[in-house]
Order: sequence, then C-alpha cells, then structure tokens
Amino acid sequence: MASVEDKLVRAARQFIEPGEDVQTVFVAQTFWPPLFALIGIFSMLGGGYRLVVVTSQRILVLKTNWSSYRHPKSVLAELPRKTRLGPVSGPFAAIDVLGQRNYVVAGTRNNVAVADSFVGAH
Repeated sequence: MASVEDKLVRAARQFIEPGEDVQTVFVAQTFWPPLFALIGIFSMLGGGYRLVVVTSQRILVLKTNWSSYRHPKSVLAELPRKTRLGPVSGPFAAIDVLGQRNYVVAGTRNNVAVADSFVGAH
C-alpha cells in the first residue's frame, strides 16, 4: 500500500517539472488547529490547507481544495530551494511561508527537518 507521502506526491505531480526530484512533501494549514470547529468559516475567508512539495530545484506551496489537502489546485508560491522552513516544535509546529503563519500537520512534521537537511547538502 502506498504511503501518505506517496499519495501526496502523485497528487502534486502536475505541478512538478520534468527532471525535478521530489525530496519530501508535507501538509500545513493556515488556521490554528484548535479552531477546527470553525474550519468552514476560515476556508471561506481564504484559509485552508497547503501542500508543500520540496524538490531538488525549488519549494512549491500548493493551494488545495478547501476541505482536503489531498487535492492541490494551483501554485500559491514558489520558493528558492535554499529556503529553510524549520525548525518546527511545540504542539502546533508553526512555520512562516511568505509572511503567513502555517501549522504543519502532525503526521508530516518530520518532513520539514528532512527538507532542511537537503539545504546544506548541496
């Protein structure tokens, strides 16, 4: 069975250029985690999930379907590959992307450190 990361990479494949190797992928949300009860309101106001795809060439921040991070819709931002995203810590593991606070989803938090580990390797 494919891992969650494999499924996310497949979903993002349309945004990845030929020759780019995906190094890692993780999910972030723009709303504060305890506010899940109000997710519908935040999503309508532009909040929601972000799928962050780290390739050998760049970092893609993908806007996703308002209700699910598994359905990327468009490129929200493209960051230089040398960008460090972490470290993340604490119960809500916040990172800043383009001046906006994003909270890394628990199951993919370790992937932020993986992304950063490639920055010094090249």
